[in-house]
Amino acid sequence: MSNTHILSNIFWQNKITNKGKAVFSIGEIKSLKKEILKDNFESFIKISKNNSLSKFTIISSVFSFVINKYFENYQGIMKVYPSHSVELENFLLLEIQNNSTTFKELLQNTATEVKEVFSHKNYTSSEVDLEQFSNFSFQFGQKVESLD
Repeated sequence: MSNTHILSNIFWQNKITNKGKAVFSIGEIKSLKKEILKDNFESFIKISKNNSLSKFTIISSVFSFVINKYFENYQGIMKVYPSHSVELENFLLLEIQNNSTTFKELLQNTATEVKEVFSHKNYTSSEVDLEQFSNFSFQFGQKVESLD
C-alpha cells in the first residue's frame, strides 16, 4: 500500500470519528435523476463571477442547499460518486455546513471542503467504510439517458 493510500485512510478514519451514522428508511428507496439545463447552469456560474470556484463546487453547494431545505434528516453529508467528469476509484463524502449567512460563504466553505476531500480520494475502501454516513448522493457530469 502506498503512502498516499495510508494517509488518505488516516484522513477518512479521523473524519468519520464521532460522526453519527445516517438513519436509513426501511422500505422503498427512491432515486431522482435530473439534468441541469445549460441555461440554468450558466446562471449558477454567474453567481461565482468573482470567485475561481469550479463547476463541481457550485453544483455541490446548490445541491446541498436544496437538500437542506427539503429534508429534515439531512446531516450536511452527501456521497459523491465517480462519473466521466469526476474521476474517482471510490465515492467520497462531502460535509457541507449550510449555516453560512450568504450563498457566497456557502460556496467558499464548499470549495475548501472539496479541495480537502479530493486530496484524500485515494483511500482503500476495504479499510474505510464511508457508506453508512449519508442517505444523500449525487453524481456530477453523468449523462442522462433520454426517456423518449
